[in-house]
Amino acid sequence: MMARTGRDVQLPGVHAENSADGKCQPVALAGERWLVAGTIGPKQKPWLGAGVQGQHPKAGDVVLDTVVFASCVLAQQSDWIAAGNRALDKGSPEEAAADYAKALDVHVRAGESAEDLLHLRVTLATAYMEAGEYREMEAVLQEAQKTAWQLTDGISRAELLNAWSALHLKLGQLAAAEAELQEARRIVLKLQEPGDLLPTVLHNLAAVEMRMGRYQEALSHEQEAMGRLEKTLAPDHPTLIRGWASLASLQYLMGRPQEAKASLDRAIASAEKTYGASQVFLADLLESDAVALVSK
Repeated sequence: MMARTGRDVQLPGVHAENSADGKCQPVALAGERWLVAGTIGPKQKPWLGAGVQGQHPKAGDVVLDTVVFASCVLAQQSDWIAAGNRALDKGSPEEAAADYAKALDVHVRAGESAEDLLHLRVTLATAYMEAGEYREMEAVLQEAQKTAWQLTDGISRAELLNAWSALHLKLGQLAAAEAELQEARRIVLKLQEPGDLLPTVLHNLAAVEMRMGRYQEALSHEQEAMGRLEKTLAPDHPTLIRGWASLASLQYLMGRPQEAKASLDRAIASAEKTYGASQVFLADLLESDAVALVSK
């Protein structure tokens, strides 16, 4: 689907769409017809249209004002992203992935920057991971890797490394995951404002170290990650819920059952507030390694 707007460029022989309310309306394109861009007229005014890529508009093409068209595209992609975020927060990763995929399609058609596309692809990959669709996750990351050379900022490179590490961790490729996380951590620590990527990297690094039996290192990184996340996220945020569950597993493995039970109780209480007692996420949490803590 493609959006079109009320404001138009006047061009003899070319259909211009008018709308009194100026709202974006979808238009379906078929075959080889695609979004095209160029300039027309004596003043070389920018235009966008539903025509054949690389060609100037002709009779029957829809010609759009570039500024308004761009604002419509941004609004459309923001709606899909917001819908995906809501779906992910309520524990529906399959629905979130479908929404993010639609947002990505709009981003690609709009010619967004490599950094913006990378961020959305990582978001989509995360939804696929939550849904257990690892092949789809890998395909998205491979697509992101194709344009990695275009990334100009450290945060984007670290974000991609972290995403690959998450997949490799799920697949049991621990050495690869650790190497990617150590490199991501090195990049992020050099940034003046690492944002929420640093605690994410630390959390994933702790997960790798825990599976390698390096519990003390894992505990240190998990506690640092939780300390940073608690300063920026709501108390019952899904990321914190998973963090408390991971911390409980670590504490139990290190022979600290009372601390572990307290962490698990906190995770379960927050999960019930966020998802409800009957939500699948809560069942998954209780079926994790940390469930043994309940009897302690």
